[in-house]
Order: sequence, then C-alpha cells, then structure tokens
Amino acid sequence: MPAAEDVTDGAEPLHTIYVATWYAARERAPDAGRVLVDLMDRVEAAWPAVRDLQQWFEANHTRSRERDAYGHLLAFIGADLVDMFREVAGGVTDLVPGGHRWEADADPDDVAGDVDTFVRYLALLHLAVQKAPVPEPFALLISSVAERLRGWSDEVVALVTACAGDE
Repeated sequence: MPAAEDVTDGAEPLHTIYVATWYAARERAPDAGRVLVDLMDRVEAAWPAVRDLQQWFEANHTRSRERDAYGHLLAFIGADLVDMFREVAGGVTDLVPGGHRWEADADPDDVAGDVDTFVRYLALLHLAVQKAPVPEPFALLISSVAERLRGWSDEVVALVTACAGDE
C-alpha cells in the first residue's frame, strides 16, 4: 500500500488525529460510501479548532500542574477534552469497513456517545472560563473554539446514525 498523503498543514501537535489508522481508514472510506467520507470530512473539519486547544495545552503543559482554576482547566484539556475528540476520531475509523478489527470495534452508538461527551466537555470548559480567573487569551480561545464547533455534533451524530442504518 502506498504511503498515505499527509493531510496536515504542518502544524500538528504531539497528540493528533492524524495517525496511521486515520490515514488507512481515509484510504478505505471512498469504497465504503459517501456517508463515511462525509463523516471523516466533518471530523477533520473540527480538528483545527480542537488542535488549537491541544497546542495551547502543549505550550503551557507545565502550568497544568498548578492547583488553581487555570491549571485544572489546562489539565482538563490535555487529559480529557482532546482525548475524547481523539476517541471520536478513532471510533469513526472503526466504522470504515476493512480495518484490522472492524467487525469487533465498529460501534456507531459508542461514537455518538463519545461525540455527546466531547460536546458536553467543551460546554463545561466554555462555562468555566467565563467565571474562572484565567488569562484572557485562554478564555477567548475557548470561546472561539466553542463558537467554531457550534452545531458540529448534530451533523456528526446524524452521519453516524446514517452509518448505523447502512449496517
């Protein structure tokens, strides 16, 4: 199999959705149908916003050890929010037929649940930075990401539901 095309813009953080399983699923998706291609497109469309959070975390990771509101929120981004988005991406790759463990791992309900959890985490983070004593650029970043991803989960869950109907 030829090497997958690198679809990143060169600004990827340490933790990313662009791993070997993503590239392999991307290559298989066109054969699996338009819904899966659209689903992967929607996840990729959201990644730049989530990536901005991961990059902020990576640039300030030592500060995440502090036991104040800002430290806790940074740790939440690094240990929970971005990981949950990466779970969504991993779950989407599992939905694309032909993967190593496709029959065992493909679970649209789990993917939809992970999407709901991610959006809930983002909403809580957005609410927290409105009241917590955090640097203004951090609060603005969170607000920007929340706005950029408004409505994203509805689109993704609809596509996941369509995948479930194709089974």
